[in-house]
Amino acid sequence: MSEFSKIISKILKETKSIEESIGILEIEQKRYSGIICPKCGSVENKVTNVRNNEDFKIRRRKCIECGHGWNTEEIISNRRMYKKNEESEENHA
Repeated sequence: MSEFSKIISKILKETKSIEESIGILEIEQKRYSGIICPKCGSVENKVTNVRNNEDFKIRRRKCIECGHGWNTEEIISNRRMYKKNEESEENHA
């Protein structure tokens, strides 16, 4: 069982309603996919720049809460897309 599957199972057991489960699952999905701010933990961010290549896509993200900037790299391999979170060394406010 994957780490994300374990998280889903735990959430479904611990929540009282489907609406609560869905809200928590959306946050965990963002956290698991690297779309959560590595500095403050907020899921509120925006894409400020996208660089495309035949094999990958790099998105520059900025946290709405704290202004921290980081990159997510989406690598396309055999029609599957993998995301890699690359935290920047500086704040690009």
